[in-house]
Amino acid sequence: MYDLDKARSEIYEDEIGWGREQGIEDEVRTFQEQRAAFYAEHTERVIQAIEDLPNAYVKMRSYFNDLSLTHNERERAIHRQFKASSFELRALLQATRAANMDKLNNGELFPSYKRRAQEKEVLRRDIKENNSL
Repeated sequence: MYDLDKARSEIYEDEIGWGREQGIEDEVRTFQEQRAAFYAEHTERVIQAIEDLPNAYVKMRSYFNDLSLTHNERERAIHRQFKASSFELRALLQATRAANMDKLNNGELFPSYKRRAQEKEVLRRDIKENNSL
């Protein structure tokens, strides 16, 4: 039923037509309503997570800035914060950490890391070339 050349409204009508043919039109309509409700709730949760992100990010960064914490204490504190957050907020916080690590590994944050990133790229290229032989 999924067709890239059809609008979603047409696909939904095709689903209802299929359900009519199978004798389960009511179940298909119920499924469509449940799907619409799920995406409406998901949208609300994402909007709420985006609104909560600045405060949550500042709180997470405070663990990194607290020099009295050991590595394990910091990671436990971050883990507790993640567990107390919604799935959507956890995903956004994790994305900020991943983006920072990408910048770090690419040498954007510290010039001395740039050389290391370049060396890693040369090694990756050499390994790829040797594996393709």
